[in-house]
Amino acid sequence: MDQFANKDLPIIIIGAGAAGLMAARELSEKGLRPVILEAADRPGGRIRTLRDTGFLHPVEAGAEFVHGKLPYTFSLIKQSGVSFRPVKGKMMHVEKGKWVPRQGIDEQWEEMLQKMQELKEDIPLARFMELHLEDKKYAGLRESVKGFAEGFDLADIETVSTFFLRREWMHEEHEQFRIKGGYGKLIDWLATQCREAGCQLHTRSVVKKIDWEKGRVRVHTAGGEVYTGCKLVITASLGVLLAEGTAEAAFRFVPAIDKYLAAAGKIGFGGVLKVLLQFKQPFQKKELGKAGFIICDKGIRTWWTQAPDNNPLLTGWLGGSRLKEYDQSTPEAIMDTALDSLRPVTALEKSAMRVQLTAWKVINWAKEPFSLGAYSFDMPETPAARELLTTPVEDTLFFAGEALYDGASPGTVEAAFNSGAKVAARILRSYSFDS
Repeated sequence: MDQFANKDLPIIIIGAGAAGLMAARELSEKGLRPVILEAADRPGGRIRTLRDTGFLHPVEAGAEFVHGKLPYTFSLIKQSGVSFRPVKGKMMHVEKGKWVPRQGIDEQWEEMLQKMQELKEDIPLARFMELHLEDKKYAGLRESVKGFAEGFDLADIETVSTFFLRREWMHEEHEQFRIKGGYGKLIDWLATQCREAGCQLHTRSVVKKIDWEKGRVRVHTAGGEVYTGCKLVITASLGVLLAEGTAEAAFRFVPAIDKYLAAAGKIGFGGVLKVLLQFKQPFQKKELGKAGFIICDKGIRTWWTQAPDNNPLLTGWLGGSRLKEYDQSTPEAIMDTALDSLRPVTALEKSAMRVQLTAWKVINWAKEPFSLGAYSFDMPETPAARELLTTPVEDTLFFAGEALYDGASPGTVEAAFNSGAKVAARILRSYSFDS
């Protein structure tokens, strides 16, 4: 049996993020030599650890948390030898300038989850709240639910699937971790593994056109290079996959695969602002010392500390419908808004915080040219769309990425690793490997 059909042609992978690198590693372990084309000047995709930027320690511009002891992520952590540490601290709320307890909302939250469990047919979250949380007594809960869906899941409440949020919120892993030195250490290890196994990894390779037929693809880049392969794995984000022709990252298929792209449009994709503020020293506010995560009621709504580390870094996070308010704002203006949001948190005026500020950075993932967003969420029509997108086109075009993961850890690095490994296993089966 010829285990290398079209053995002179490589498998080409678009994207050197978590899914692309995972797929490449799995394929190379069986002796295949994928060619990875990455548009950015570095591997990692939506994982980007910043070093030597004025911050005391490496900081995460993108993915930051390991949401529980997840199988693919922890297997790679063990293999690579990188260290990790637990995330500590309580979830705290600040409303109208005061720290408030969560007890009442926690009780109502459990009641809402029960109502979600009783739901027989999927509907958008906004419609669910209209039908089941309309009473005045749920006013605070509705704001909390909206803030959580938009702030943590980056979801549009008008379109996000209630079943999707129910599955995630009911299986939420309370134990979280950070990788010491940043997620970038895991990406660097994976990229090295791929290169040492014979993979080619080309950065600054912006794909513009994909000519394809069954068993053969020709990938054209903006720089004029043409790569020929027997199969193509597309791990580009939904934002890039659906980008208009004028976008720097946009590419097209010849012949067109309109049905697949229409399916991609039925999966939600959210953007996020991430604000990193480093101060001279940790703040002495008593409540802040206990906090891991902080939910505010204005400006940049979600914040977290580096607890249990005594690190004077506060990270702000804003997604959902409010993101549009800052679409035309400069990084300086967003930083000013962030300081204003933190006034009740730190008990200091903006001028005092500015004196304490030693480094800062604003990252708007919706405007990052080779991601055009942060991560996905399900809409009611997503399951059927995902089923189509995880079906190869003529056993030649394969899609992978966190948006195509169907499990209890959506929108995570684990989801991307999982999807990359599964698409590699599918390709290996077509080569008659026992994957």
